[in-house]
Amino acid sequence: MAENKVKRKHLVYVDVLNIMSCFAVVMLHVSLNVFNPSDTYWTQAVLFQAIAIFAVPIFFMISGMNLIGYADKYDTKTFFKKRLWRVGRALILASVFCYILFCIFPFSFYGADQYASGIGVRDFVSRFLTNSINDIYWFLYTIIYL
Repeated sequence: MAENKVKRKHLVYVDVLNIMSCFAVVMLHVSLNVFNPSDTYWTQAVLFQAIAIFAVPIFFMISGMNLIGYADKYDTKTFFKKRLWRVGRALILASVFCYILFCIFPFSFYGADQYASGIGVRDFVSRFLTNSINDIYWFLYTIIYL
């Protein structure tokens, strides 16, 4: 099937939701001390988390909205090839970068001490397939599944 170019109307509210969600994700990441209840700023962190928790569901809804009607542009095989290439490439490159960095400097990053045993292809593949290199990449795995 040939690729058809379908012009979709630009939705400004989607841009606004994306921008708001980006700021909310930053709030979520800077308030990770919420997982340490003995921290002095724990209450503030809980507030930030409560205010910003909407970000992830909004990103999923926007992703789903953008996928509706993909068949008007591509056949399913082409769609999956393009999606896997774009998201999979980013996931693999970022995972390789983090894995090497954690193996070279295992005591310089929180939780990276488990990499002190050294670099190995089998270890990388095992960690990659279980999202154990950098669990923040869970979103990329989910986008591929979506």
